Amino acid sequence: MARPVLPTFAAQSHLRNIPESRLVDSFVFHNWSQEERARDPEAARRTVRDALARWREMGVPAPRDARGERCYDPAEVALCMRMSGYEGADPYWRERHLSSLRSLILSLHPPGTPRDVAPKVATLPGRRVVMTMERRFNPAYLMPNGRLRLPVPQVDDSTRNLEVRLDPVAGIDAPPRLADDYAEVRLADVPAEPVVMGARYAFDAYPTVPAGPAAVLSPAERELYLRPREDLVQLTPGIVALAASLSIGAVTPFEQVHRFYAHVTKRLDLGPFPYALLDLEPPAHYPPQMGWFDCRRLSAFLVALCRAVGLPARRATGYLLYPACINYHHWAEVWLDGQGWLSIDQLSAELAAVDQDPPWRGALVGAMDYRMKMGYMPRAFNGSPGVRLPASWTSLELDAGGATQTDIIDMASNSLVWTDILRVELGAPVSAG
Repeated sequence: MARPVLPTFAAQSHLRNIPESRLVDSFVFHNWSQEERARDPEAARRTVRDALARWREMGVPAPRDARGERCYDPAEVALCMRMSGYEGADPYWRERHLSSLRSLILSLHPPGTPRDVAPKVATLPGRRVVMTMERRFNPAYLMPNGRLRLPVPQVDDSTRNLEVRLDPVAGIDAPPRLADDYAEVRLADVPAEPVVMGARYAFDAYPTVPAGPAAVLSPAERELYLRPREDLVQLTPGIVALAASLSIGAVTPFEQVHRFYAHVTKRLDLGPFPYALLDLEPPAHYPPQMGWFDCRRLSAFLVALCRAVGLPARRATGYLLYPACINYHHWAEVWLDGQGWLSIDQLSAELAAVDQDPPWRGALVGAMDYRMKMGYMPRAFNGSPGVRLPASWTSLELDAGGATQTDIIDMASNSLVWTDILRVELGAPVSAG
């Protein structure tokens, strides 16, 4: 079956508001190593600007702002980069984006690990991880009596011996409070200055692998992770019919899961999702209808397919702990009796060049590398950061002197809603005892 033709740049014009210079810096951060950026930063920027010029010729809109600078919707740019790369029409996606993504995966493995095949993630040793987070809130998006939050890692077999240290809160006179799933500070009034929260997390990180035959799912958990409606997860008649069709001839639940994963990765493309443009009822239908997905929506789609055939499944959230680029991410997990929770990370599809490079197929299916897990929906979720999110927003990652700076941006005004500064240090291997 042919891959669907993606809608061509369907975003609204008011989303084309990110200046080219800002977008170029984000692409350079993601697609060049720190050493490359330091050696010749202008060459990297020139390569991105040249790519943007080619993508404009392919149809990416870029209106100019009052200063004359071209502006973009990052989602449109990312989708054009991927589509033109998949089709062999432009070299940037494979030469820069895909190569850099594989380098992040390989950075956790010993030097000399082959690049032409996916590394064995399950063999990674435990490592002592120290992650620091600073979150700066723009007061324009805060609310009276609001609760500002930072995430706290979830302890499980892949996250052990957790230590949390909270920094004093800047901008208001209120102490932070530590709960099981989050750190929180309460506002009395909206402050005039930015509010800054910070934390240091230290824990032993291990690869995520199924627990094995001894794993047991309680009846209450089985009921929870089979629910037909949960935010983006909805077992509509279309989802139920698709899951049944894909399961014809499957002998085991494991084969069903792999059929679901193969279907969505062969039928859909990976890219930012225009949430401002869709009707959220029913949300699980939108990936096949629109032709592409982001990590949040694909994880919900896979969970819905699994639940439709009676397999308990859940959405997981957290941070990818690559020191060179720390990203917030969603993935799916499905329970298989006799094995435990099986992780399914849609990054595997892009790592395999959407099945053009089979040796990378399934790189993060069944086992995942180091993560700072924040929650399993609907349980153990630390909630929103406590701000008024605008109707249309995006995130851009930038270099912050060896750390990752993540800006959450109001697309209508190009204003910062909040900014995270994230830094990860991987220590020496630790024993599994």
